[in-house]
Amino acid sequence: MVGAEARAASAQEPPDSIPPVVVDPVTIPTDTIPVDTLNASGAAGETITGDTLTADTIPVVRLLPDLPADLPRPERTGVDTWRWDRAALLGRPHFTLVELLAELPGTVPLQYGDYGSPEGVVWNGMSGGRLRVFFDGVEEIGLAGNGPDLSRIPIVALDEVVVRRSGGEIRIELHGQSPREARPMSMIEAGTGDLDTNFFRGTFVHPDALGGGLGVGIERIDTQGPGGNEQGSRQGVWMRYLRPIGDRLTVAAEIRRGISEHFLDSGPAKLQRNVSILRGRWAFSENLGAEVFYARNSLSEKDDTLNAIASSVDQFGGRLGWEGENVWGRGEIRSFSGSTPGLRVDLDGGMALEELGWAGGRLGMDRFDGEQRMVWGLSARTAPRFGVSAFGSIDGGERGWRAGIDTLMATEADTTIAGEPITDPARDPLTAFTTRDQLRMGLSWSGWGADVSAAWLRTTTDSIRPAATFLDRDGIAFAGDQATGWEAALNYRVPLMEGLSLNASWQQWETPGIFRPEEIYRAGLAFHRVYYDTGNFEFWWGIQAVGRSAMELPFADAVLSTADAAVPVTVPFRQSWDAYVQIRVVTVRIFIRFENLGIRDRNQDFPGRILPATRAMYGVRWTLWN
Repeated sequence: MVGAEARAASAQEPPDSIPPVVVDPVTIPTDTIPVDTLNASGAAGETITGDTLTADTIPVVRLLPDLPADLPRPERTGVDTWRWDRAALLGRPHFTLVELLAELPGTVPLQYGDYGSPEGVVWNGMSGGRLRVFFDGVEEIGLAGNGPDLSRIPIVALDEVVVRRSGGEIRIELHGQSPREARPMSMIEAGTGDLDTNFFRGTFVHPDALGGGLGVGIERIDTQGPGGNEQGSRQGVWMRYLRPIGDRLTVAAEIRRGISEHFLDSGPAKLQRNVSILRGRWAFSENLGAEVFYARNSLSEKDDTLNAIASSVDQFGGRLGWEGENVWGRGEIRSFSGSTPGLRVDLDGGMALEELGWAGGRLGMDRFDGEQRMVWGLSARTAPRFGVSAFGSIDGGERGWRAGIDTLMATEADTTIAGEPITDPARDPLTAFTTRDQLRMGLSWSGWGADVSAAWLRTTTDSIRPAATFLDRDGIAFAGDQATGWEAALNYRVPLMEGLSLNASWQQWETPGIFRPEEIYRAGLAFHRVYYDTGNFEFWWGIQAVGRSAMELPFADAVLSTADAAVPVTVPFRQSWDAYVQIRVVTVRIFIRFENLGIRDRNQDFPGRILPATRAMYGVRWTLWN
């Protein structure tokens, strides 16, 4: 397997080099590719040795041990899991979390404008309450709706990103940086480009400071926006202190702050999210671990008059993870102050059946205002036979939905769904439960340098609700529907040039819907290769086309709506040609990134919010040891 060869190569990494195990700029993960191959492409099979010292002579430290079953293993992840480790993140052309997630099949990014504006993502028409974000197990609970604004999650703190996609919800699991080697590490990233865009990120991680491990980081990206009249910025600050107690217990304290600002006619001018976390993690054994945590999340919003809206939520929780030879499982419980929600329980696990394949399940519970609902799911994948595997999943149940901390949804329109009165008490405009079912079945094939997968999907939902965040705070609820569609993905390693691959993904629905474009596609070429026996020179380049058809949004169209029924507003077709080049010499990386080379000047995710027509960004990433 490519992933196994890449892991062997990275184990011989020179001590002053960044591991040459990286995702290609436009690699599209497919169900046929084990998760580890997301971290390598093109350089498979190369032997990399150090100049004077092998990595084995550098002690490895794990001040905060991984919780078993927290990070996916290829044979147990099912068909909907992707992972980027630290080395893979360094190989990406992204500056924000949404730009990273946008590479996944079926993803629809939602960007209100340039940097500094709110942003998020949706999959397969999932409405409010179905996207969940976690940072080392602590849920980034929505304080002004059902999910956090992803623009206020600092990238500087990230060590690994895992995305688990099921038919019932999307889990974005973020893992923070902690010392992994017995030597300090610093990283500087800086860049500049068109639209007066500037970018800076600085990280410092020390394995032995103040009796424990210390990590600090700051980041900022700012721009003048299209036409020079949409000034915006986002900033992040992160600090973590780890203190081992004995051989198995680690206590950790962490502070994160994300700030976004933009100067537009609509939306809050400044948003700030603060997170403080105190946790204890215990490694009972290599295969069993647990942790307890307390977190306080607070959000403040200021408009043009500097009037502030503030809120906060306390979170108490615990997690348990166990991983055996062929079985794994984890359980999580979180209690929140207030009713946003009051309690959440998540259980999931699976087993690898020798020579048969993999099977797993998940179960979740939400409690809002004394009422509770369940979600569930099952997934399976067969072991390959002649390169062919079958996979499938089924999900169902109700997920809780909450409008927000203020009167985001308290309008007359909220008392109806597409013109029909809401009479069910569970459909109260400020608290609700939405039902969603999805069936997915497909086949994958690997051979002749190609990995191909295709799947059929059917989704059914009772209502479509906004996320009730700053992206869609003026939105209303619409009646749900049933939809069927297809999706396919391809990764082909071109035999004529070592390191070159063709990547594509495509999703097609029979009928469009809210947050569900009729067609989503990505296709491009990627090149990645490590040179010389030392591995001290590495080269990437890629170009891809990304597009979607017109998309409906949960806003009432003022022109088409009538007194009897609301009609959702529609934004037009969106397409962009993007390119990326990066060169690494020892630990210095030089990059340049191009957005929307076709200079399409009407791209938008929200009515009237035109995205930048084009932009080039270039800069450097420099890792320093000792």
